[in-house]
Amino acid sequence: MFTPAHQKIVFALCLVLFCLALSACDRPFSLMSVASNRTMMPDAGISLQESQTQPPFPPQNLIGERTTSASVMLSWLDPDVNIVRFHIYRQADGDSWTQIASVLFVEGQIAYGYTDADAPDVATLIYRVTAVNRFDIESQPLEIVVAP
Repeated sequence: MFTPAHQKIVFALCLVLFCLALSACDRPFSLMSVASNRTMMPDAGISLQESQTQPPFPPQNLIGERTTSASVMLSWLDPDVNIVRFHIYRQADGDSWTQIASVLFVEGQIAYGYTDADAPDVATLIYRVTAVNRFDIESQPLEIVVAP
């Protein structure tokens, strides 16, 4: 039988071995969640299936609102922690798509927003927001039509 002191030493050794194994896999993880949960698993939000060929999940719940004749406010939710930024595209009256901005991902932030202060005063504006991972792969776009 192990004494409580021995159990702590064994746990610490297992934790060190686990951390070494994760670092060999080049996967980010939170040591605090490992130590506090004692489950020795990465954070629930970290995708162990992240690859260099798979796109991230697209943003969620895109909302667009024209605030003035030349301004549109967009907001959306973060779909995944494996994101480094979001790309915002605009199409006006059937013209081609133009990337108008990039918004950086902030660890721990869930809701994001962008104000298009140069929105043309046209009949139909369509916006697309994509998520971009660390391999520079974009998600499928989330799209919204904003009426005048």
